[in-house]
Amino acid sequence: MLSCCVDRCYNVWVDDIELWVDDIALRVDDIELWLDDIELWVDDIALRVDDIELLVDDIVLWVDDIVLRVDAIEMLVDDIVLLTDIIVLLYGRVGKLSSCLPMLSKIKSENAE
Repeated sequence: MLSCCVDRCYNVWVDDIELWVDDIALRVDDIELWLDDIELWVDDIALRVDDIELLVDDIVLWVDDIVLRVDAIEMLVDDIVLLTDIIVLLYGRVGKLSSCLPMLSKIKSENAE
């Protein structure tokens, strides 16, 4: 009879240990799933960081393009100012030449005589 009780207790203990082992295995599986989820979250964050880096690169390129366009506009304005200065100088010289024309025609007529 004692052996029967021992066998029954032993079987109950074995069953309990098996349940505990199964429970631990399930918890390990849960932890593995959580780790997989964390890895996916890290990958998602890495992709979002990459997207942000690409957006920053695009913004830098746009700013560089704007700076280049502003520089081109400044060069065009400088060219217009230079052309205006040249026109003013030429107009001044033409004005001086036109004031000399009567004297030149007088000298020419005197030389012709």
